[in-house]
Amino acid sequence: MAHSWSNSLRCLLMIAVTAGCGLASEDARQVEIVNVMTSADESLILTRPRLVASKYRQMAQSPYGFMRGSFPLYNHDVTTNAWGLPASRFYADVSPFSVGDAHVENFGFLLGRSGELSLQPNDLDGADRYNYLLEVRRLATALLVGQMQAQQLSTLKQPSEPEHDAAFALAFAYAEEIAVLTGGQERAGELSPGVVFEDLLERATEDRDARAELAELTVLEGDQRRLLRGPVDEDDPENVYLEPAPLVWELLPDVLMNYRAMLQAPPPAGYYTIKDVAREIGSGVASRARLRLIVLVEGESSSNDDDILLEVKELGDSGVRPAVFTDVSADSVTERIQLATEVCFTGEDAAPLWGTSSLAGLNVQVRLESKAEKSFRVARLIEELGTPSAIADLGRTLGRALARIHAGTEQLEPGTLARLQAAMQSNPEGFADEQAQAALVMAEGVFADHARFVDALATLGPTLGLSPRAEDALRGEAGELAGDPPELP
Repeated sequence: MAHSWSNSLRCLLMIAVTAGCGLASEDARQVEIVNVMTSADESLILTRPRLVASKYRQMAQSPYGFMRGSFPLYNHDVTTNAWGLPASRFYADVSPFSVGDAHVENFGFLLGRSGELSLQPNDLDGADRYNYLLEVRRLATALLVGQMQAQQLSTLKQPSEPEHDAAFALAFAYAEEIAVLTGGQERAGELSPGVVFEDLLERATEDRDARAELAELTVLEGDQRRLLRGPVDEDDPENVYLEPAPLVWELLPDVLMNYRAMLQAPPPAGYYTIKDVAREIGSGVASRARLRLIVLVEGESSSNDDDILLEVKELGDSGVRPAVFTDVSADSVTERIQLATEVCFTGEDAAPLWGTSSLAGLNVQVRLESKAEKSFRVARLIEELGTPSAIADLGRTLGRALARIHAGTEQLEPGTLARLQAAMQSNPEGFADEQAQAALVMAEGVFADHARFVDALATLGPTLGLSPRAEDALRGEAGELAGDPPELP
């Protein structure tokens, strides 16, 4: 890579850049945000600047979008205690394998082997070893940010009573579930329902039964089904399907066969016969600048009615070390994701088509692309789905779901559950209250940091003042596949 600046040199450079471009450099926190984000995204900014610009535009849209895209900032802030929080009375040196970027929209329904839907984490990009307390606080903070943001669009008032405090409900449910699981209960099974949970399940079931992804993302031309091209999300004009690089057709069959070999119960080889491929742009937030392909494959038979869509997405490192867990949790990015599918999902068949492979030297994840696999969305937390009691119920569901994810590490390190319970069992109410108070401080910080980010982006430009040179561009097969596309919306 043409640029390989050290962190210290980079910090000095960015302070100079921000001062020179008119950024309010006396705001040390704003400079810190720019430094952390451009350092984390440096390789992507230099090689795919327009895709990173799309990511930053999405982050600027809302505080929750900013939170989704700024996980590196969270990990940085953990090392400095940027929030000024007092030492926790419930800290324990227990770092279970978990999703990492634990936020509301990284949970939703996955489609199992026999067609059943189960609530699971649905994004493993950041999966790694994390201290349990930081995971609880991250998820509770995300719930409060989503609640506050959604309520800006409604007439509802902020909840004030402890029993309606969503963050308290989440943390208390986490502690309760850890105690139950320590007693020997299975991780799989029903979670506490609520109107938000029931709404998501109803919509997921409807789209599963209708095979909505075929109706919305594909078209029949004669006797052949193909993927659409152009916009695919009416709520996000930047989310489009484009023609992929011609090289994709040459490389993808081996990618899918290597991925198939890693599945526990792989479908027949003919299942993965490729019918069409599109490159998706503008999906997600944190991974928005990475390569994402949508692949239409044959499925169980030659009928067009049972075709399957797969997502092939480029992976990066979790970026967690050394902020949270000092040891390497896996020997490679793909091994880390494979381990996550074994540990984080509750139930062996929760996501039977989720696996990994490599494409032109890029680590990739392959998973089912289905409209049935829906995530919780904070934009829906309004009206009857946004009442204090509804969001508290959602908090309880998420708290229990996170506890079940953490319980998966028991199979790797027996005694993990007992250590987690020991950290909280003396005072679960006090644990929940402490995490709720911390989450409120952290949520307020997200709103303040989002405003700083928006201002920095307006002042420094679409890639926060870091501009690539011609020689920084991706080259070879990786450049042809994953570089900035010729045209963006």
